[in-house]
Amino acid sequence: MARRKRGFPPAAPVVRGVTGRRGPHPPPSSGDLWSLPWTLRPGNTPPPPWRAFGRLALARAAPFSFISLAATLLPPTPGAAGPAGAAMKRTREEVDATLQIAKLNAAELQPAAHCLAFGPGACAAAGDFCLLELEPALCQQLEAGHSLVIRGDKDERAVLCSKDKTYDLKIADTSNMLLFIPDCKTPDQLQEETHCNIIHAEIFGFSNNYWELRRCRPKLKKLKKLLMENTYEGPDSQKEKDSNHSKYTTEDLLDQIQASEEEIMAQLQVLNACEIEGYWRLLEFDYEMKLLNHVTQLVDSESWSFDKVPLNICLQELGPLEPEAMIEHCLKCYGKKYVEEEQQHRCSFRMQ
Repeated sequence: MARRKRGFPPAAPVVRGVTGRRGPHPPPSSGDLWSLPWTLRPGNTPPPPWRAFGRLALARAAPFSFISLAATLLPPTPGAAGPAGAAMKRTREEVDATLQIAKLNAAELQPAAHCLAFGPGACAAAGDFCLLELEPALCQQLEAGHSLVIRGDKDERAVLCSKDKTYDLKIADTSNMLLFIPDCKTPDQLQEETHCNIIHAEIFGFSNNYWELRRCRPKLKKLKKLLMENTYEGPDSQKEKDSNHSKYTTEDLLDQIQASEEEIMAQLQVLNACEIEGYWRLLEFDYEMKLLNHVTQLVDSESWSFDKVPLNICLQELGPLEPEAMIEHCLKCYGKKYVEEEQQHRCSFRMQ
C-alpha cells in the first residue's frame, strides 16, 4: 500500500506507487448537487425532489466494493478466440509474466490476483454514480437502518446531516480511478486464500472524484429568523385568526435548516420556542412578560419561595387567565423543573 499525502482521506485501498491529490473543486452548492445524478443508494429508486430534501437511504451499496486501483489492464492475448470479453481471461502464467515485467516479487503479494475487464456499460455509466466517503460511525448508523439527509436551498452550500451531527460536503479529486466492481474481494477477505488463483472481475463503472465529509457547526441562524416572522401574542390575538402568517412544523424546520434534528431541537430549547398546535412559535415579548407577571403575582400572594413554585397550583389558579400550556412554558423558561419526593412526587419549579 502506498502512503497517502497529508490530508488525503482513506477513500479506498491504493496500490503501491500511486498517491492521491486534493482536487481544486470548491464545496458543492445545493444547485450543483441538484445537477448530479442521485444514484448514491442501491436499487433503482427514482431520486427525490430537491425541494423535498428527500432522506437518502445511503446504506452500503452492496454488492459493490468501491476500490482504487492503479493496476494496468492486461491487453488481449493475440489470437485469442471466443466471444467478446473472453480474451481478457488471463492465465496464471500471464499474470506471473506481467509481475516480472513490473519487477514485482510475487512472494510479497497476495496469492490471488484480480483480472479486471470493463463491462459493456461501464463507460456509458461513468457519470451515473457519486461516491460518498463515510466515517465508521456513520456506516454503522446506515447499517442499523438510519438515514442521512442532504439539506440546503439552491443558494446555500449543501450539508449532510445525521441524526445528531452536521457535515460539510466537499468534492475531492483523486489521481486513481475509482472502480465499481461487483463482489470484488478485499485483501482482508483473501487472507484465507492459500493457493494461487485468478479472480476474473467485471468493472461496472468508475469515477475520478468523490464526496468527503467534514464535521461542521450547524447553521442555525436561519432558525430564529424564521420563527421571528410570526411571534405568538396569545390565543385571542387577531394575528392568530389570520391564516396568512407563516408557521413552521418540525418537518418544515428540518427541510429549511441546515442542521441535524437533535441540533435543531436543542436550539429550539435555547430560543425558548414553544410548540403550539403543532407549530413552533416564539412568544411575543409583551405576551411573555404578561405571563411572567401572572406567575410572580401568584408567588407573592401565596407567599411562596421562588425556589419552590408548585406547578399544579399555578395551573389551577392561572388557568382561567391564560392557557395552561403557556403558564407551564413560562415556568420552564424562567425556572428549573424538579420533583418533590417528600410531597408525593409533586412537580415544582425553582425560579432563576
